[in-house]
Amino acid sequence: MPKTFIIILNWNGWFHTSKCIESLLKSDKINHEIILVDNGSTDQSVSKLNQAYPNITLIQNSTNLGFAEGCNIALRYALSHGGDYFFLLNNDAIVAEDTLIMLLQKAEQKDSADIFAPFIYTLSEPLRIESCGGKIYPMSGRIQHYIIFNQKKPLPKIDFLSGCALWVKRKVVEKIGYLEPRFFCYMEDVDWCIRARKAGFKLAVVPEARVWHKQACATGGKSSPIRIYYCVRNHLLLLNKHYPIHPVFHLFRYFTVVMSYFAFILVYSDMPKKKALSYVIRGIMDYHQNQWGQLSHEI
Repeated sequence: MPKTFIIILNWNGWFHTSKCIESLLKSDKINHEIILVDNGSTDQSVSKLNQAYPNITLIQNSTNLGFAEGCNIALRYALSHGGDYFFLLNNDAIVAEDTLIMLLQKAEQKDSADIFAPFIYTLSEPLRIESCGGKIYPMSGRIQHYIIFNQKKPLPKIDFLSGCALWVKRKVVEKIGYLEPRFFCYMEDVDWCIRARKAGFKLAVVPEARVWHKQACATGGKSSPIRIYYCVRNHLLLLNKHYPIHPVFHLFRYFTVVMSYFAFILVYSDMPKKKALSYVIRGIMDYHQNQWGQLSHEI
């Protein structure tokens, strides 16, 4: 049976990580190895996870390298140890018992796609789909996750898959390389999928495979200012990198993207609006000043 490496990144989230690992241990057995990368946690993550799961490969980073580079370290390990498939899995995700075998069977089919994702549901609302692939609108800059599934109709064209649970064939990594460290966190999965499609690889979702996701635990929740900072900065980077357009339309797209984040904060953010909006402005400034990686300090 081909070898699959399951890659989980932990940063001060041992409780969520343990729940994720427990769901994997209950899964139907395939030939797999779990790689747990601790990204410079300052809580008791390393000692607690080491004690609870002594047989899991644990890689410790001295600092927080972000989701992209943290996963890259595990991917390098997995490549050097003969991995055939790599399953990137968020530590705040729970997998169904048959998810691994469903993904493996799909990947092993003749003329199958090259990158797969299960259907991702919201953990707090187990029947609500969070993502089953997504679409990018280059002119407006909109990046949309598909959240509605009609079994009577085929899924529309998929431009990207969520990095929450991403199953990748070895040949993809060998050809296009690793996740882009500049993103640090957020949008690196979209960038990876775009690069894969440009290289001729195919994306697919596997509806029978299911994952439940708590979402944005490491950054304080979906509407947290820090998450918004990374999203707005990396959103602009992604569009500029892959979808350059005429300056006139670029200005329209830029305005549309920025205003969408302002509107999101005004409607959804639980933080003081002034503070939350300052993170959007900081994200815009860092994009223009080519300041990538981790946010240097909170505002």
